[in-house]
Amino acid sequence: MSKPRIIFLGPQRRQPNLSATLNALQGVELQRGIAVVSAGWEERELEHEELQSHVGVPVRNLEVHGRVEEIYVRDPNLREGMRWRHDRLKTLQELYRLRLEHALAAARAL
Repeated sequence: MSKPRIIFLGPQRRQPNLSATLNALQGVELQRGIAVVSAGWEERELEHEELQSHVGVPVRNLEVHGRVEEIYVRDPNLREGMRWRHDRLKTLQELYRLRLEHALAAARAL
C-alpha cells in the first residue's frame, strides 16, 4: 500500500489542472479516489460532481464547511467569536486596501 500524498491546488473552475497533476504523479494509486476540501464554496460545498468527472476517480468530499456549521450550532459563543474575528479581519482588509490605493497612485505617478 502506498503512502497517502497531500497535494494543495487552487481553484479549478476556470483552469482545471488537477487531472494533469494527478497524471504526472509517479506511483500514486488512485483507485480508492481522492479527498477534497471545498469549504470555500460554503453552501455549494457538496457540488463536486464536475470535479469528479474531471479527474475520473472517486472523490470523497470532507464536508468541512458543513461540519463547522454543526459545531457553531452546538457552541454559539464560538460562532459569535468567529463572527467578530471575521468582521475585524474584513475591516482591517478594507483599511489595507485604502492604504494600498494611495501607494499605487504614488507609484503610477512616478
